[in-house]
Amino acid sequence: PATPIAAPPVTGAQIAGLALNPARDRVAAILAERTRAEEVAREVAAKAAAARAEAQRAAAAKPPPDPRHEAYQRMHARISEACDDGRLRGSICRGT
Repeated sequence: PATPIAAPPVTGAQIAGLALNPARDRVAAILAERTRAEEVAREVAAKAAAARAEAQRAAAAKPPPDPRHEAYQRMHARISEACDDGRLRGSICRGT
């Protein structure tokens, strides 16, 4: 018969450690993925906040509306309405 080979004894803790390694690796991968997702979410939120701030700055820098332009728009609407219902005719109605 073959002589038995002397090997160090294996403990239950060692066996359990070997069995749990894949689960530990998976948990580490999940945590790393979650961390990356949180970083991306923070970057997206920061870019959105910067875009909102820029839009607010642009709106604040925009000059106030020109009252003459508003008066022209009102007059144009009234002329168009008068042309549509027949109160005005002629060349003035061709461009409205």
